Amino acid sequence: MKRVQLLKHAGVFVMSIMTIFFISFIIDEHVSANANINETPDKNEEKSKETLSHDTIIKRTNQFMDLLVQETDSEYQVEAFGTKEELLRAFHNIATRDAAKPYVDYYYKEGQKGLFMMPTSTPPWFSDEEEYRMIQKNDQQVTVVQENKNNLYGNYIIEIEFTFQGSWKITNIKHS
Repeated sequence: MKRVQLLKHAGVFVMSIMTIFFISFIIDEHVSANANINETPDKNEEKSKETLSHDTIIKRTNQFMDLLVQETDSEYQVEAFGTKEELLRAFHNIATRDAAKPYVDYYYKEGQKGLFMMPTSTPPWFSDEEEYRMIQKNDQQVTVVQENKNNLYGNYIIEIEFTFQGSWKITNIKHS
């Protein structure tokens, strides 16, 4: 008799385990299906972010120049950064190191007391008030070309290459 009860309990135990596995499987499938549904808009959003917009061009070019032109004291010592390396790291979300380095090297010198900005004019730069054209190199690379004129540089052309690397970054800058 005890053996029959023991077998019944074992059967109930086995059925309980099987039910738990079955329910877990169903829940897992349901969660996976919902996860795939939720992933689709994210992928679509990512695709829409890959298109370089006018707003992104203005934002990145302004950020680049704002970061390049640092606040200094009366002796031109930079207040926010102590080395060129620190300043270059700050460009990380805006531009690649290769794009920012020539500007940092030209406009800044390191001294015993820290980082100093060379007193000179800013480079010929993108103007958000002037027209420009976009040359699509591939899905993730666009060159923005703008013809400008100012009193210091006269007529000039600036070409700013943007590359999508998780977000749009400035990857190359040419002046002519």
